[in-house]
Amino acid sequence: MTDRTTLVRAAVVVAVVLAGATFATATATAGGAASPPALAARALGVSDLPPNWHVDRSAPTTRGLEASTCLAGLTSRAGRASRHTTVSFVQGASLPVLTESLATEAQPSSLYATAVAALDRCRSLTFNAGTTAVRAAIHGLGLARVGSASAAYRMAMRISGFPLSGDLVLFRVRSFVGEILYLDVGNPIAATVTAFAREAAAKAAGGAVSPPAVRSIASAPVRTAHTAAGAVGYREVGTGPPLVMIMGFAGTMETWDPRFVDALAEHHEVVVFDNAGIGRTAARRGRLSVDAMAEQTSALLRALGLHRPAVLGWSMGSMIAQALAVLHPAQVSRLVLCAAYPGTRTVVPSQQAIAALTGANAAQALADLFPPGSGTAGAQYEVSIGSYPKSRPAPAAVIRAQRSAVLGWWNGTDAAGRRTSSITAPTLVADGSQDRLDAVANDRRVASLIPGSQLRIYRGAGHAFLFEDATTVAADVESFLAGRRRS
Repeated sequence: MTDRTTLVRAAVVVAVVLAGATFATATATAGGAASPPALAARALGVSDLPPNWHVDRSAPTTRGLEASTCLAGLTSRAGRASRHTTVSFVQGASLPVLTESLATEAQPSSLYATAVAALDRCRSLTFNAGTTAVRAAIHGLGLARVGSASAAYRMAMRISGFPLSGDLVLFRVRSFVGEILYLDVGNPIAATVTAFAREAAAKAAGGAVSPPAVRSIASAPVRTAHTAAGAVGYREVGTGPPLVMIMGFAGTMETWDPRFVDALAEHHEVVVFDNAGIGRTAARRGRLSVDAMAEQTSALLRALGLHRPAVLGWSMGSMIAQALAVLHPAQVSRLVLCAAYPGTRTVVPSQQAIAALTGANAAQALADLFPPGSGTAGAQYEVSIGSYPKSRPAPAAVIRAQRSAVLGWWNGTDAAGRRTSSITAPTLVADGSQDRLDAVANDRRVASLIPGSQLRIYRGAGHAFLFEDATTVAADVESFLAGRRRS
């Protein structure tokens, strides 16, 4: 398995190489010899980005695109851009990487046209990034225009088996030609790439800039809601109808894969939060139960003024979501139950699988979530959640209390768990066919108990099916929330 740090370093180098393609692949970090201060001042700085982004100064100067036949002629033409600067940023301790290259010369329109013509010819690029040989497939991308003129491209590649995708936006404004490359595991979100490109073009033009609106849950600040059930720590991202997401056993807000949350945030105001006793969320007095956690969720909805949001619960979160829909039906518009457990006649997972989920062996925990046939999905997930700021895991005492609450639900002693059939909200139940923590029989039972519910099982996926193919699952969830049935 590829070490995350190694992957990130390679990704930064790849981003620098590709973003420097317009300028003869001769790159320099901001403030270097090829970076006059006046030009560097026109490039993005960390103060222009959302929270949790930092400058990465370790990317070496790298060459290798000169041999690409589709860029023939670009090297000599771009060499006339005698002034250029390149700087890279990383979100958190992991991907995504954002790299900007900016050049100025007497004939920016000619440089821009030459670069666009060269990239339009390209179907693939093969180059070396440090000691890593990379082949990137390229195709045009339709993004909103930035600056006086712009063109966009998507570059798909693999590094040590990891699928990476980079969206490159080439733009022209005044005497400047610039490129923004946003590189991540999986396909970047168009609105995010466009927002960064607009900021880069605005700053190159000398206009006032401010950090773009938060485009990723990993950059969203942790806020505290003061509710009737105590303080609750939460994050929110996106615009549109509200969607509240409830985390599972032993998880924190930082357990959600940003790729999945950000995809949902394209159409929704997404709220994620920590369950009782985790992070900034107050512990519940007395014995913790699923019902008690549902009451705390209900209090959060009232405190945030969320009127009938859609609710998505994963694993233990599916129990809390069911209890919320039973106890407070007027607060829930639609319900998505991922890896769901019924409150009666539950098929209980093995004690070994439960112990592995919270044990010290990270590989065993990932094996609980991602089945053997999922390839690098588990490693990709680890890279993705590395984009969050560092946070503390759920305390051991809270995990013990959650375990007791889950057992109460499974054993049929939780009051709301015995009333699942009273749920009236339109419901989608979903899981992976190879979920070793939650037998598909449990999902089928939940679906059979809720009148009119839909059941969707993803073949070959595991307990973390949401993150194995985040784009597809998010699209399916969005179709359901929008009231569309999959054909």
